[in-house]
Amino acid sequence: ENNSDPRLIQGSITMNLPTSADPTLRRIRLRKAGYSGTPLADLTELKYSTYVVHNCPANMVLQIDINGDEATDFNIWYDPRPDFQEDKTHPLELNKWQQWNALAGTWHPEFTALPVPASLSIAQLVATFPDARIIDVPPLRHSGEGVRFTIGGTPASLFANTIGYFDALIIGTKNEQHSTLFDFTCNQSDS
Repeated sequence: ENNSDPRLIQGSITMNLPTSADPTLRRIRLRKAGYSGTPLADLTELKYSTYVVHNCPANMVLQIDINGDEATDFNIWYDPRPDFQEDKTHPLELNKWQQWNALAGTWHPEFTALPVPASLSIAQLVATFPDARIIDVPPLRHSGEGVRFTIGGTPASLFANTIGYFDALIIGTKNEQHSTLFDFTCNQSDS
């Protein structure tokens, strides 16, 4: 039960990645559509909660379009662990719900030939690319919805045997009076 936010009710998404020789089992992904076209400059809140039993929390990934051509120019990823953050004061704690403020955190670009620093904040990305926005694209290879959560990658040792949970995605934008809370619940009915 996620008690990190009083608005939440029982339930969450399990994010487990067993060690496997099968290369198709290298990642677990949860995707969220509905934010395609949202300018990064309009984000007012971007948080999520994890409960890690073993290894690592889910990473957040945003697909970015910087020029309005409806294509992904690159992805940025957020890993809340101190090794990937400039602010190292929020350590990962096992067996405890933790909320991560991705909007204030350090992000890392991937799949880009553009002159983008190896780590930067959303504000720095907006300063470099003022028209940067989240983009949904057709689901091919690693693409699809513009907001996703991932466990897995390279090197596999960073993610192997991960056991944990994900809940309470909060996304706020300037055009909304209140941020939207996505609460993953379980069906407690007998039917």
